[in-house]
Amino acid sequence: GQIADLLQGTWFRLDGSATLVLTARGSRPGDPLADILFAFSFAAYLKAAEMALRTKGLETPVPHAKEATPWIHWSPVDSVGCAAWADDYAHAQVATTTSVLCQRVVQAAEVLACHAASAGMQLTYAPDKTALMLASDCDPQPEHGLQRNSEGRPGFVINNAVLQQSHFLPLIASYKHLGGILTSNGTPGADNQFRYAQAYGTLRPLYGRFFSTVGIPLDFADGHGETKHRTAISCYAMRRHGPATLLHLLHVHWRNDGAKSWIGMFQADIQAVAQYAEPAAILLQMADPVATLLEKVQEDARWWPALIRRAIKAYLARLERWDPSLKAAEDDGEPAVELPF
Repeated sequence: GQIADLLQGTWFRLDGSATLVLTARGSRPGDPLADILFAFSFAAYLKAAEMALRTKGLETPVPHAKEATPWIHWSPVDSVGCAAWADDYAHAQVATTTSVLCQRVVQAAEVLACHAASAGMQLTYAPDKTALMLASDCDPQPEHGLQRNSEGRPGFVINNAVLQQSHFLPLIASYKHLGGILTSNGTPGADNQFRYAQAYGTLRPLYGRFFSTVGIPLDFADGHGETKHRTAISCYAMRRHGPATLLHLLHVHWRNDGAKSWIGMFQADIQAVAQYAEPAAILLQMADPVATLLEKVQEDARWWPALIRRAIKAYLARLERWDPSLKAAEDDGEPAVELPF
């Protein structure tokens, strides 16, 4: 009875009614209880939709790599659901031909739309809202169901059996959301450049004031250098806490796309650190430097960050020899970094 009163006397209706009733009970705008109610309803929606997709054979296929997983305490997964963040989600499909892929995408979109309508959710179909992205080497044609709306945008028509309505699902080549960019070619280049541009826009006003002034001590630059590496270092939290699905997909992407993958980019990091730290140079002599690095940091998570700090200090020491008037950062007494084996 209390739960029914709560759902009936809330600002955030789950029954599809457009009438908002202000009563003495229920949640109000800004009330954390509204987020909890939404989390429950959204999780239930995704669970039901994924079960329906699995029943129809439209679940997301799980890719695998022939190489063994590098994660010591994690095993490969056998199912991948919808990737969800905040109130948004994504569903992936795979097929051997363009025709089959388009059919599966439309069918999966209809299942998701029907379950959303059943839960009282209204999806907005637009290039920056609910949209479809196909691989760049996939070229759908009208015989595959591709249509164009009144604005000339390509897309597909999906039918919502619950609402008895048809919707136009736009086809896009890139999607930007929550500070990230996804592209149809499946590479992180655009996303990395966008994040770099954001960081550079923040640092650019500081160049003339700080980094080109001799009077600024090098320990300030040292701290800036460490901040630059924190994003790469923080990835090891995923290795400890998961989720397993993300670790599995990162590994498969790395094994199938090498240097263009997220993990594969550590190769360039190792090369940069190797100029000033001998253990990193030894890493480069290994048959698979990145795999060796992943193995080492799982044994000692502090090894790689300590090596980066050593490289920063070595670089600053060279700066001091180049210009003795500059003051190098003081040694913090860290222990020597061991070799990667």
